[in-house]
Amino acid sequence: MSRFPFGGGVSDWTFATVDGINDIDNLAQVVGDIAITFWTAEVGGTQHTDLIGPDGQPTTTITSTPDGVVGGRAVGQIPPLQGPDGVKRMWAQAATGPRALMVTTDPGADDLGLILPPLSVPGTATAPATGRARLYNDTAATLLVAAVRASVGSPPTIDTIIDVNRNGTSIFSTPGNRPVIAAGDYTSGKVVPLDLVLLAPEDYLTADIDTGAGWTHLVVQVLATRAA
Repeated sequence: MSRFPFGGGVSDWTFATVDGINDIDNLAQVVGDIAITFWTAEVGGTQHTDLIGPDGQPTTTITSTPDGVVGGRAVGQIPPLQGPDGVKRMWAQAATGPRALMVTTDPGADDLGLILPPLSVPGTATAPATGRARLYNDTAATLLVAAVRASVGSPPTIDTIIDVNRNGTSIFSTPGNRPVIAAGDYTSGKVVPLDLVLLAPEDYLTADIDTGAGWTHLVVQVLATRAA
């Protein structure tokens, strides 16, 4: 694998909100010299500590540019860095603020991806139901789950919630992010997992039906890209 670059872009800055400026509350103001940590998820998750800073040295945190221009960068800009080996998406947290998703700046890092063979449930099924058919990663590469879509042959009469599991554990750490086929609809639409979900060789996926009724012929398709 290899490390991918992050930061240094037009959207990579640290801000603070200020109240009472020209009678405006929550006015965003650029601030510098803020320590930034990087995580595997928007909430919870694990901190990425294997980083390479703008000086080329290993580090666990990155600091936004302090007052004055440093290395050609303005105050508050997040300098270029390298993430852990093979990681293309990280959740950045400035001090104790909310986290924001950062994606690698390498334009060649994301390929078009491939749609894996579908996880399907023919006929009419009831909920809840635990998926038993396993879809294995039989490639020699680690794959990144880029998106999930659930579709049906005839629409449900009530909202249908689908879960996708990796090795028996949901890929959606926040249950509210699971694919939902609304009553009367045929598809959940493209759902992008907010967590970094990697499929190592021999890992497998299954699909559960958490809630729903009235639909027929469920198909759950997974879009995957190479992780590196």
